[in-house]
Amino acid sequence: MLTHIDLFSGIGGFSLAAKWAGFKTIAFCEIKPFCQILLSRRFGATILTDTDIERLEREAISAGCPAELYREPVLIPNIRKFPGRAFRGATVLTGGFPCQPFSVAGKRRGKEDDRYLWKEMLRVISEARPRWIVGENVVGIISMALDEVLSDLEGANYSVQVVIIPACAVGAPHRRDRVWIIAHEKNGEAGNISRIKTDQIRLPGPGWSHNWIEVATRLCGVDDGLPARVDGLELSAARHRVERIKALGEAIVPQIAYIFFSIIGQIEGEGNNGQ
Repeated sequence: MLTHIDLFSGIGGFSLAAKWAGFKTIAFCEIKPFCQILLSRRFGATILTDTDIERLEREAISAGCPAELYREPVLIPNIRKFPGRAFRGATVLTGGFPCQPFSVAGKRRGKEDDRYLWKEMLRVISEARPRWIVGENVVGIISMALDEVLSDLEGANYSVQVVIIPACAVGAPHRRDRVWIIAHEKNGEAGNISRIKTDQIRLPGPGWSHNWIEVATRLCGVDDGLPARVDGLELSAARHRVERIKALGEAIVPQIAYIFFSIIGQIEGEGNNGQ
């Protein structure tokens, strides 16, 4: 089974791409209540309390952390309390760790920003030991923290590659440059990404020719004439508008993530066939 851990989940862009590629998301991590509601409704994630988290960690470790333990995905609200050992050995761990410390739209305080959570993501990686890691961030990270991120991953025994891919590369009607970090554990023989024919990967989901409001409405409730209460979100109209705009602005482009999931799926499939 191809399994996926989704850190800093937002509205679930990584998990949507994972689903398209045949991966099962077993854990989300998201602190914002609006996004938690969406992950629960769109992906069936169960939001855990601190007591639930402690019990899950004990049970998972006792059972050897099998993916089959997670019939339905769980949602841990706080990255600082994410029990990485409970999900040890997942195929892929993803995370668009908060970009505000590096974004030109903010104060660019980098590692001095309270929202610099790379070290927490690294802790989870060290505990969970996924075979693959896919990270995403704004291009501002290149001059402010990328060297540290790459050094940390190398130190954790992962081989790392970095690419910059804009949203328009998959046909989106805007540029939106993003840094994508792909890492693979060094233990054993790493998959040879270069031999995978990416031109044979067909992007799923709605085409960019669809009206963006229709697509956004399906993803996170952009105003479709129905009040937030009807959508199942107990928010005022003004608050609903603010939260959904923020959520969309912070989301990844799932069509790009899908390419990485597809490549990883091909490599993992080749490895399984060789056993």
